[in-house]
Amino acid sequence: MKLLIILTIFATSCYAADFDKLVLRFFGTGYNDYKNLTMTGNFSAINGTAYFDMTKLSALIIHGRVENYSSDVVKELHGAFATRSSTYNIILADWGAYSEEFYLKMMLNLNDMADNFVFLLNKTKTAGYDLKKIYPVGFGVGAHVAGRIGSILKDQNTTLPRITGLDPTGVLYNWAALTVKIFGAKGNKTPFKTLYKGDASFVDVIHTNAFWYRGVDVAMGDVDFWPNGGVTQLKCDKNCTFPKVIYKVEDCSTCSHDAAFYYYAESVRSFFPNFNSKLCKKNTLIKSSKSCKESASANMGFFASSTATAGSYWLETNKAWPYSKLF
Repeated sequence: MKLLIILTIFATSCYAADFDKLVLRFFGTGYNDYKNLTMTGNFSAINGTAYFDMTKLSALIIHGRVENYSSDVVKELHGAFATRSSTYNIILADWGAYSEEFYLKMMLNLNDMADNFVFLLNKTKTAGYDLKKIYPVGFGVGAHVAGRIGSILKDQNTTLPRITGLDPTGVLYNWAALTVKIFGAKGNKTPFKTLYKGDASFVDVIHTNAFWYRGVDVAMGDVDFWPNGGVTQLKCDKNCTFPKVIYKVEDCSTCSHDAAFYYYAESVRSFFPNFNSKLCKKNTLIKSSKSCKESASANMGFFASSTATAGSYWLETNKAWPYSKLF
């Protein structure tokens, strides 16, 4: 807690970035077919074209730290939502120009960055688009950016229906998440604001590398999913089993962290719910499935529903694609 207070005080004198390089990429018929909306750009050049349909919902993909337009998470999620192009516009909140900054500096600038993304999104609102059609899906640090966008829009009297967080980053954010757990929503007003239930009408979170330094190890959504326990993933056994994990810890952690967007993308591509999960008694990091024999169940991923019983859910995946146990 003391560390969080010290860092918060430091935030007041931290360098504020110029966010003129933030971009919303509106995808057309393929991954390399897109139009950019910049801070000084005009949305009229995009609206009503193959890049944006006012009648559709919009998937807003938000990548993580040290990532950009060409990262695997963007390619994977774009490919998944492309299978639903009849109902979804696909937009990327590209902050790659700032994602490799010194970590603390980056964290302290996320609020301002989210403000600027909201400025860009409001250009679509000015043209007549209903921002409640926007569905942010954020990975890693991008999950916290998604939460900030939702929170800012909520303050502007627009509550998003849903936000999905894919293994939200835990470095320093675990302190903030713990503060929220103790003090509730009032504890989530620091410069290190995490994704949290209330940022949208429904917030669902997939944890795949919690407890390690990459992922948050506390529940933060209306529903939180902890596949394979939420710490390391079966698909990563090559580098996550003893003794190899001792000298392959980075590979193990990266693989488990990335698993969140691979699981989610598989659910988007599915025609039906494919990651059934069991409600657990503990609403936190799940070390054993023994506490997860509750009668209630929920679907992880795209088909997660706001009608599900609030809490933490456990499920087991396959070691390789398809990851759903239905196959």
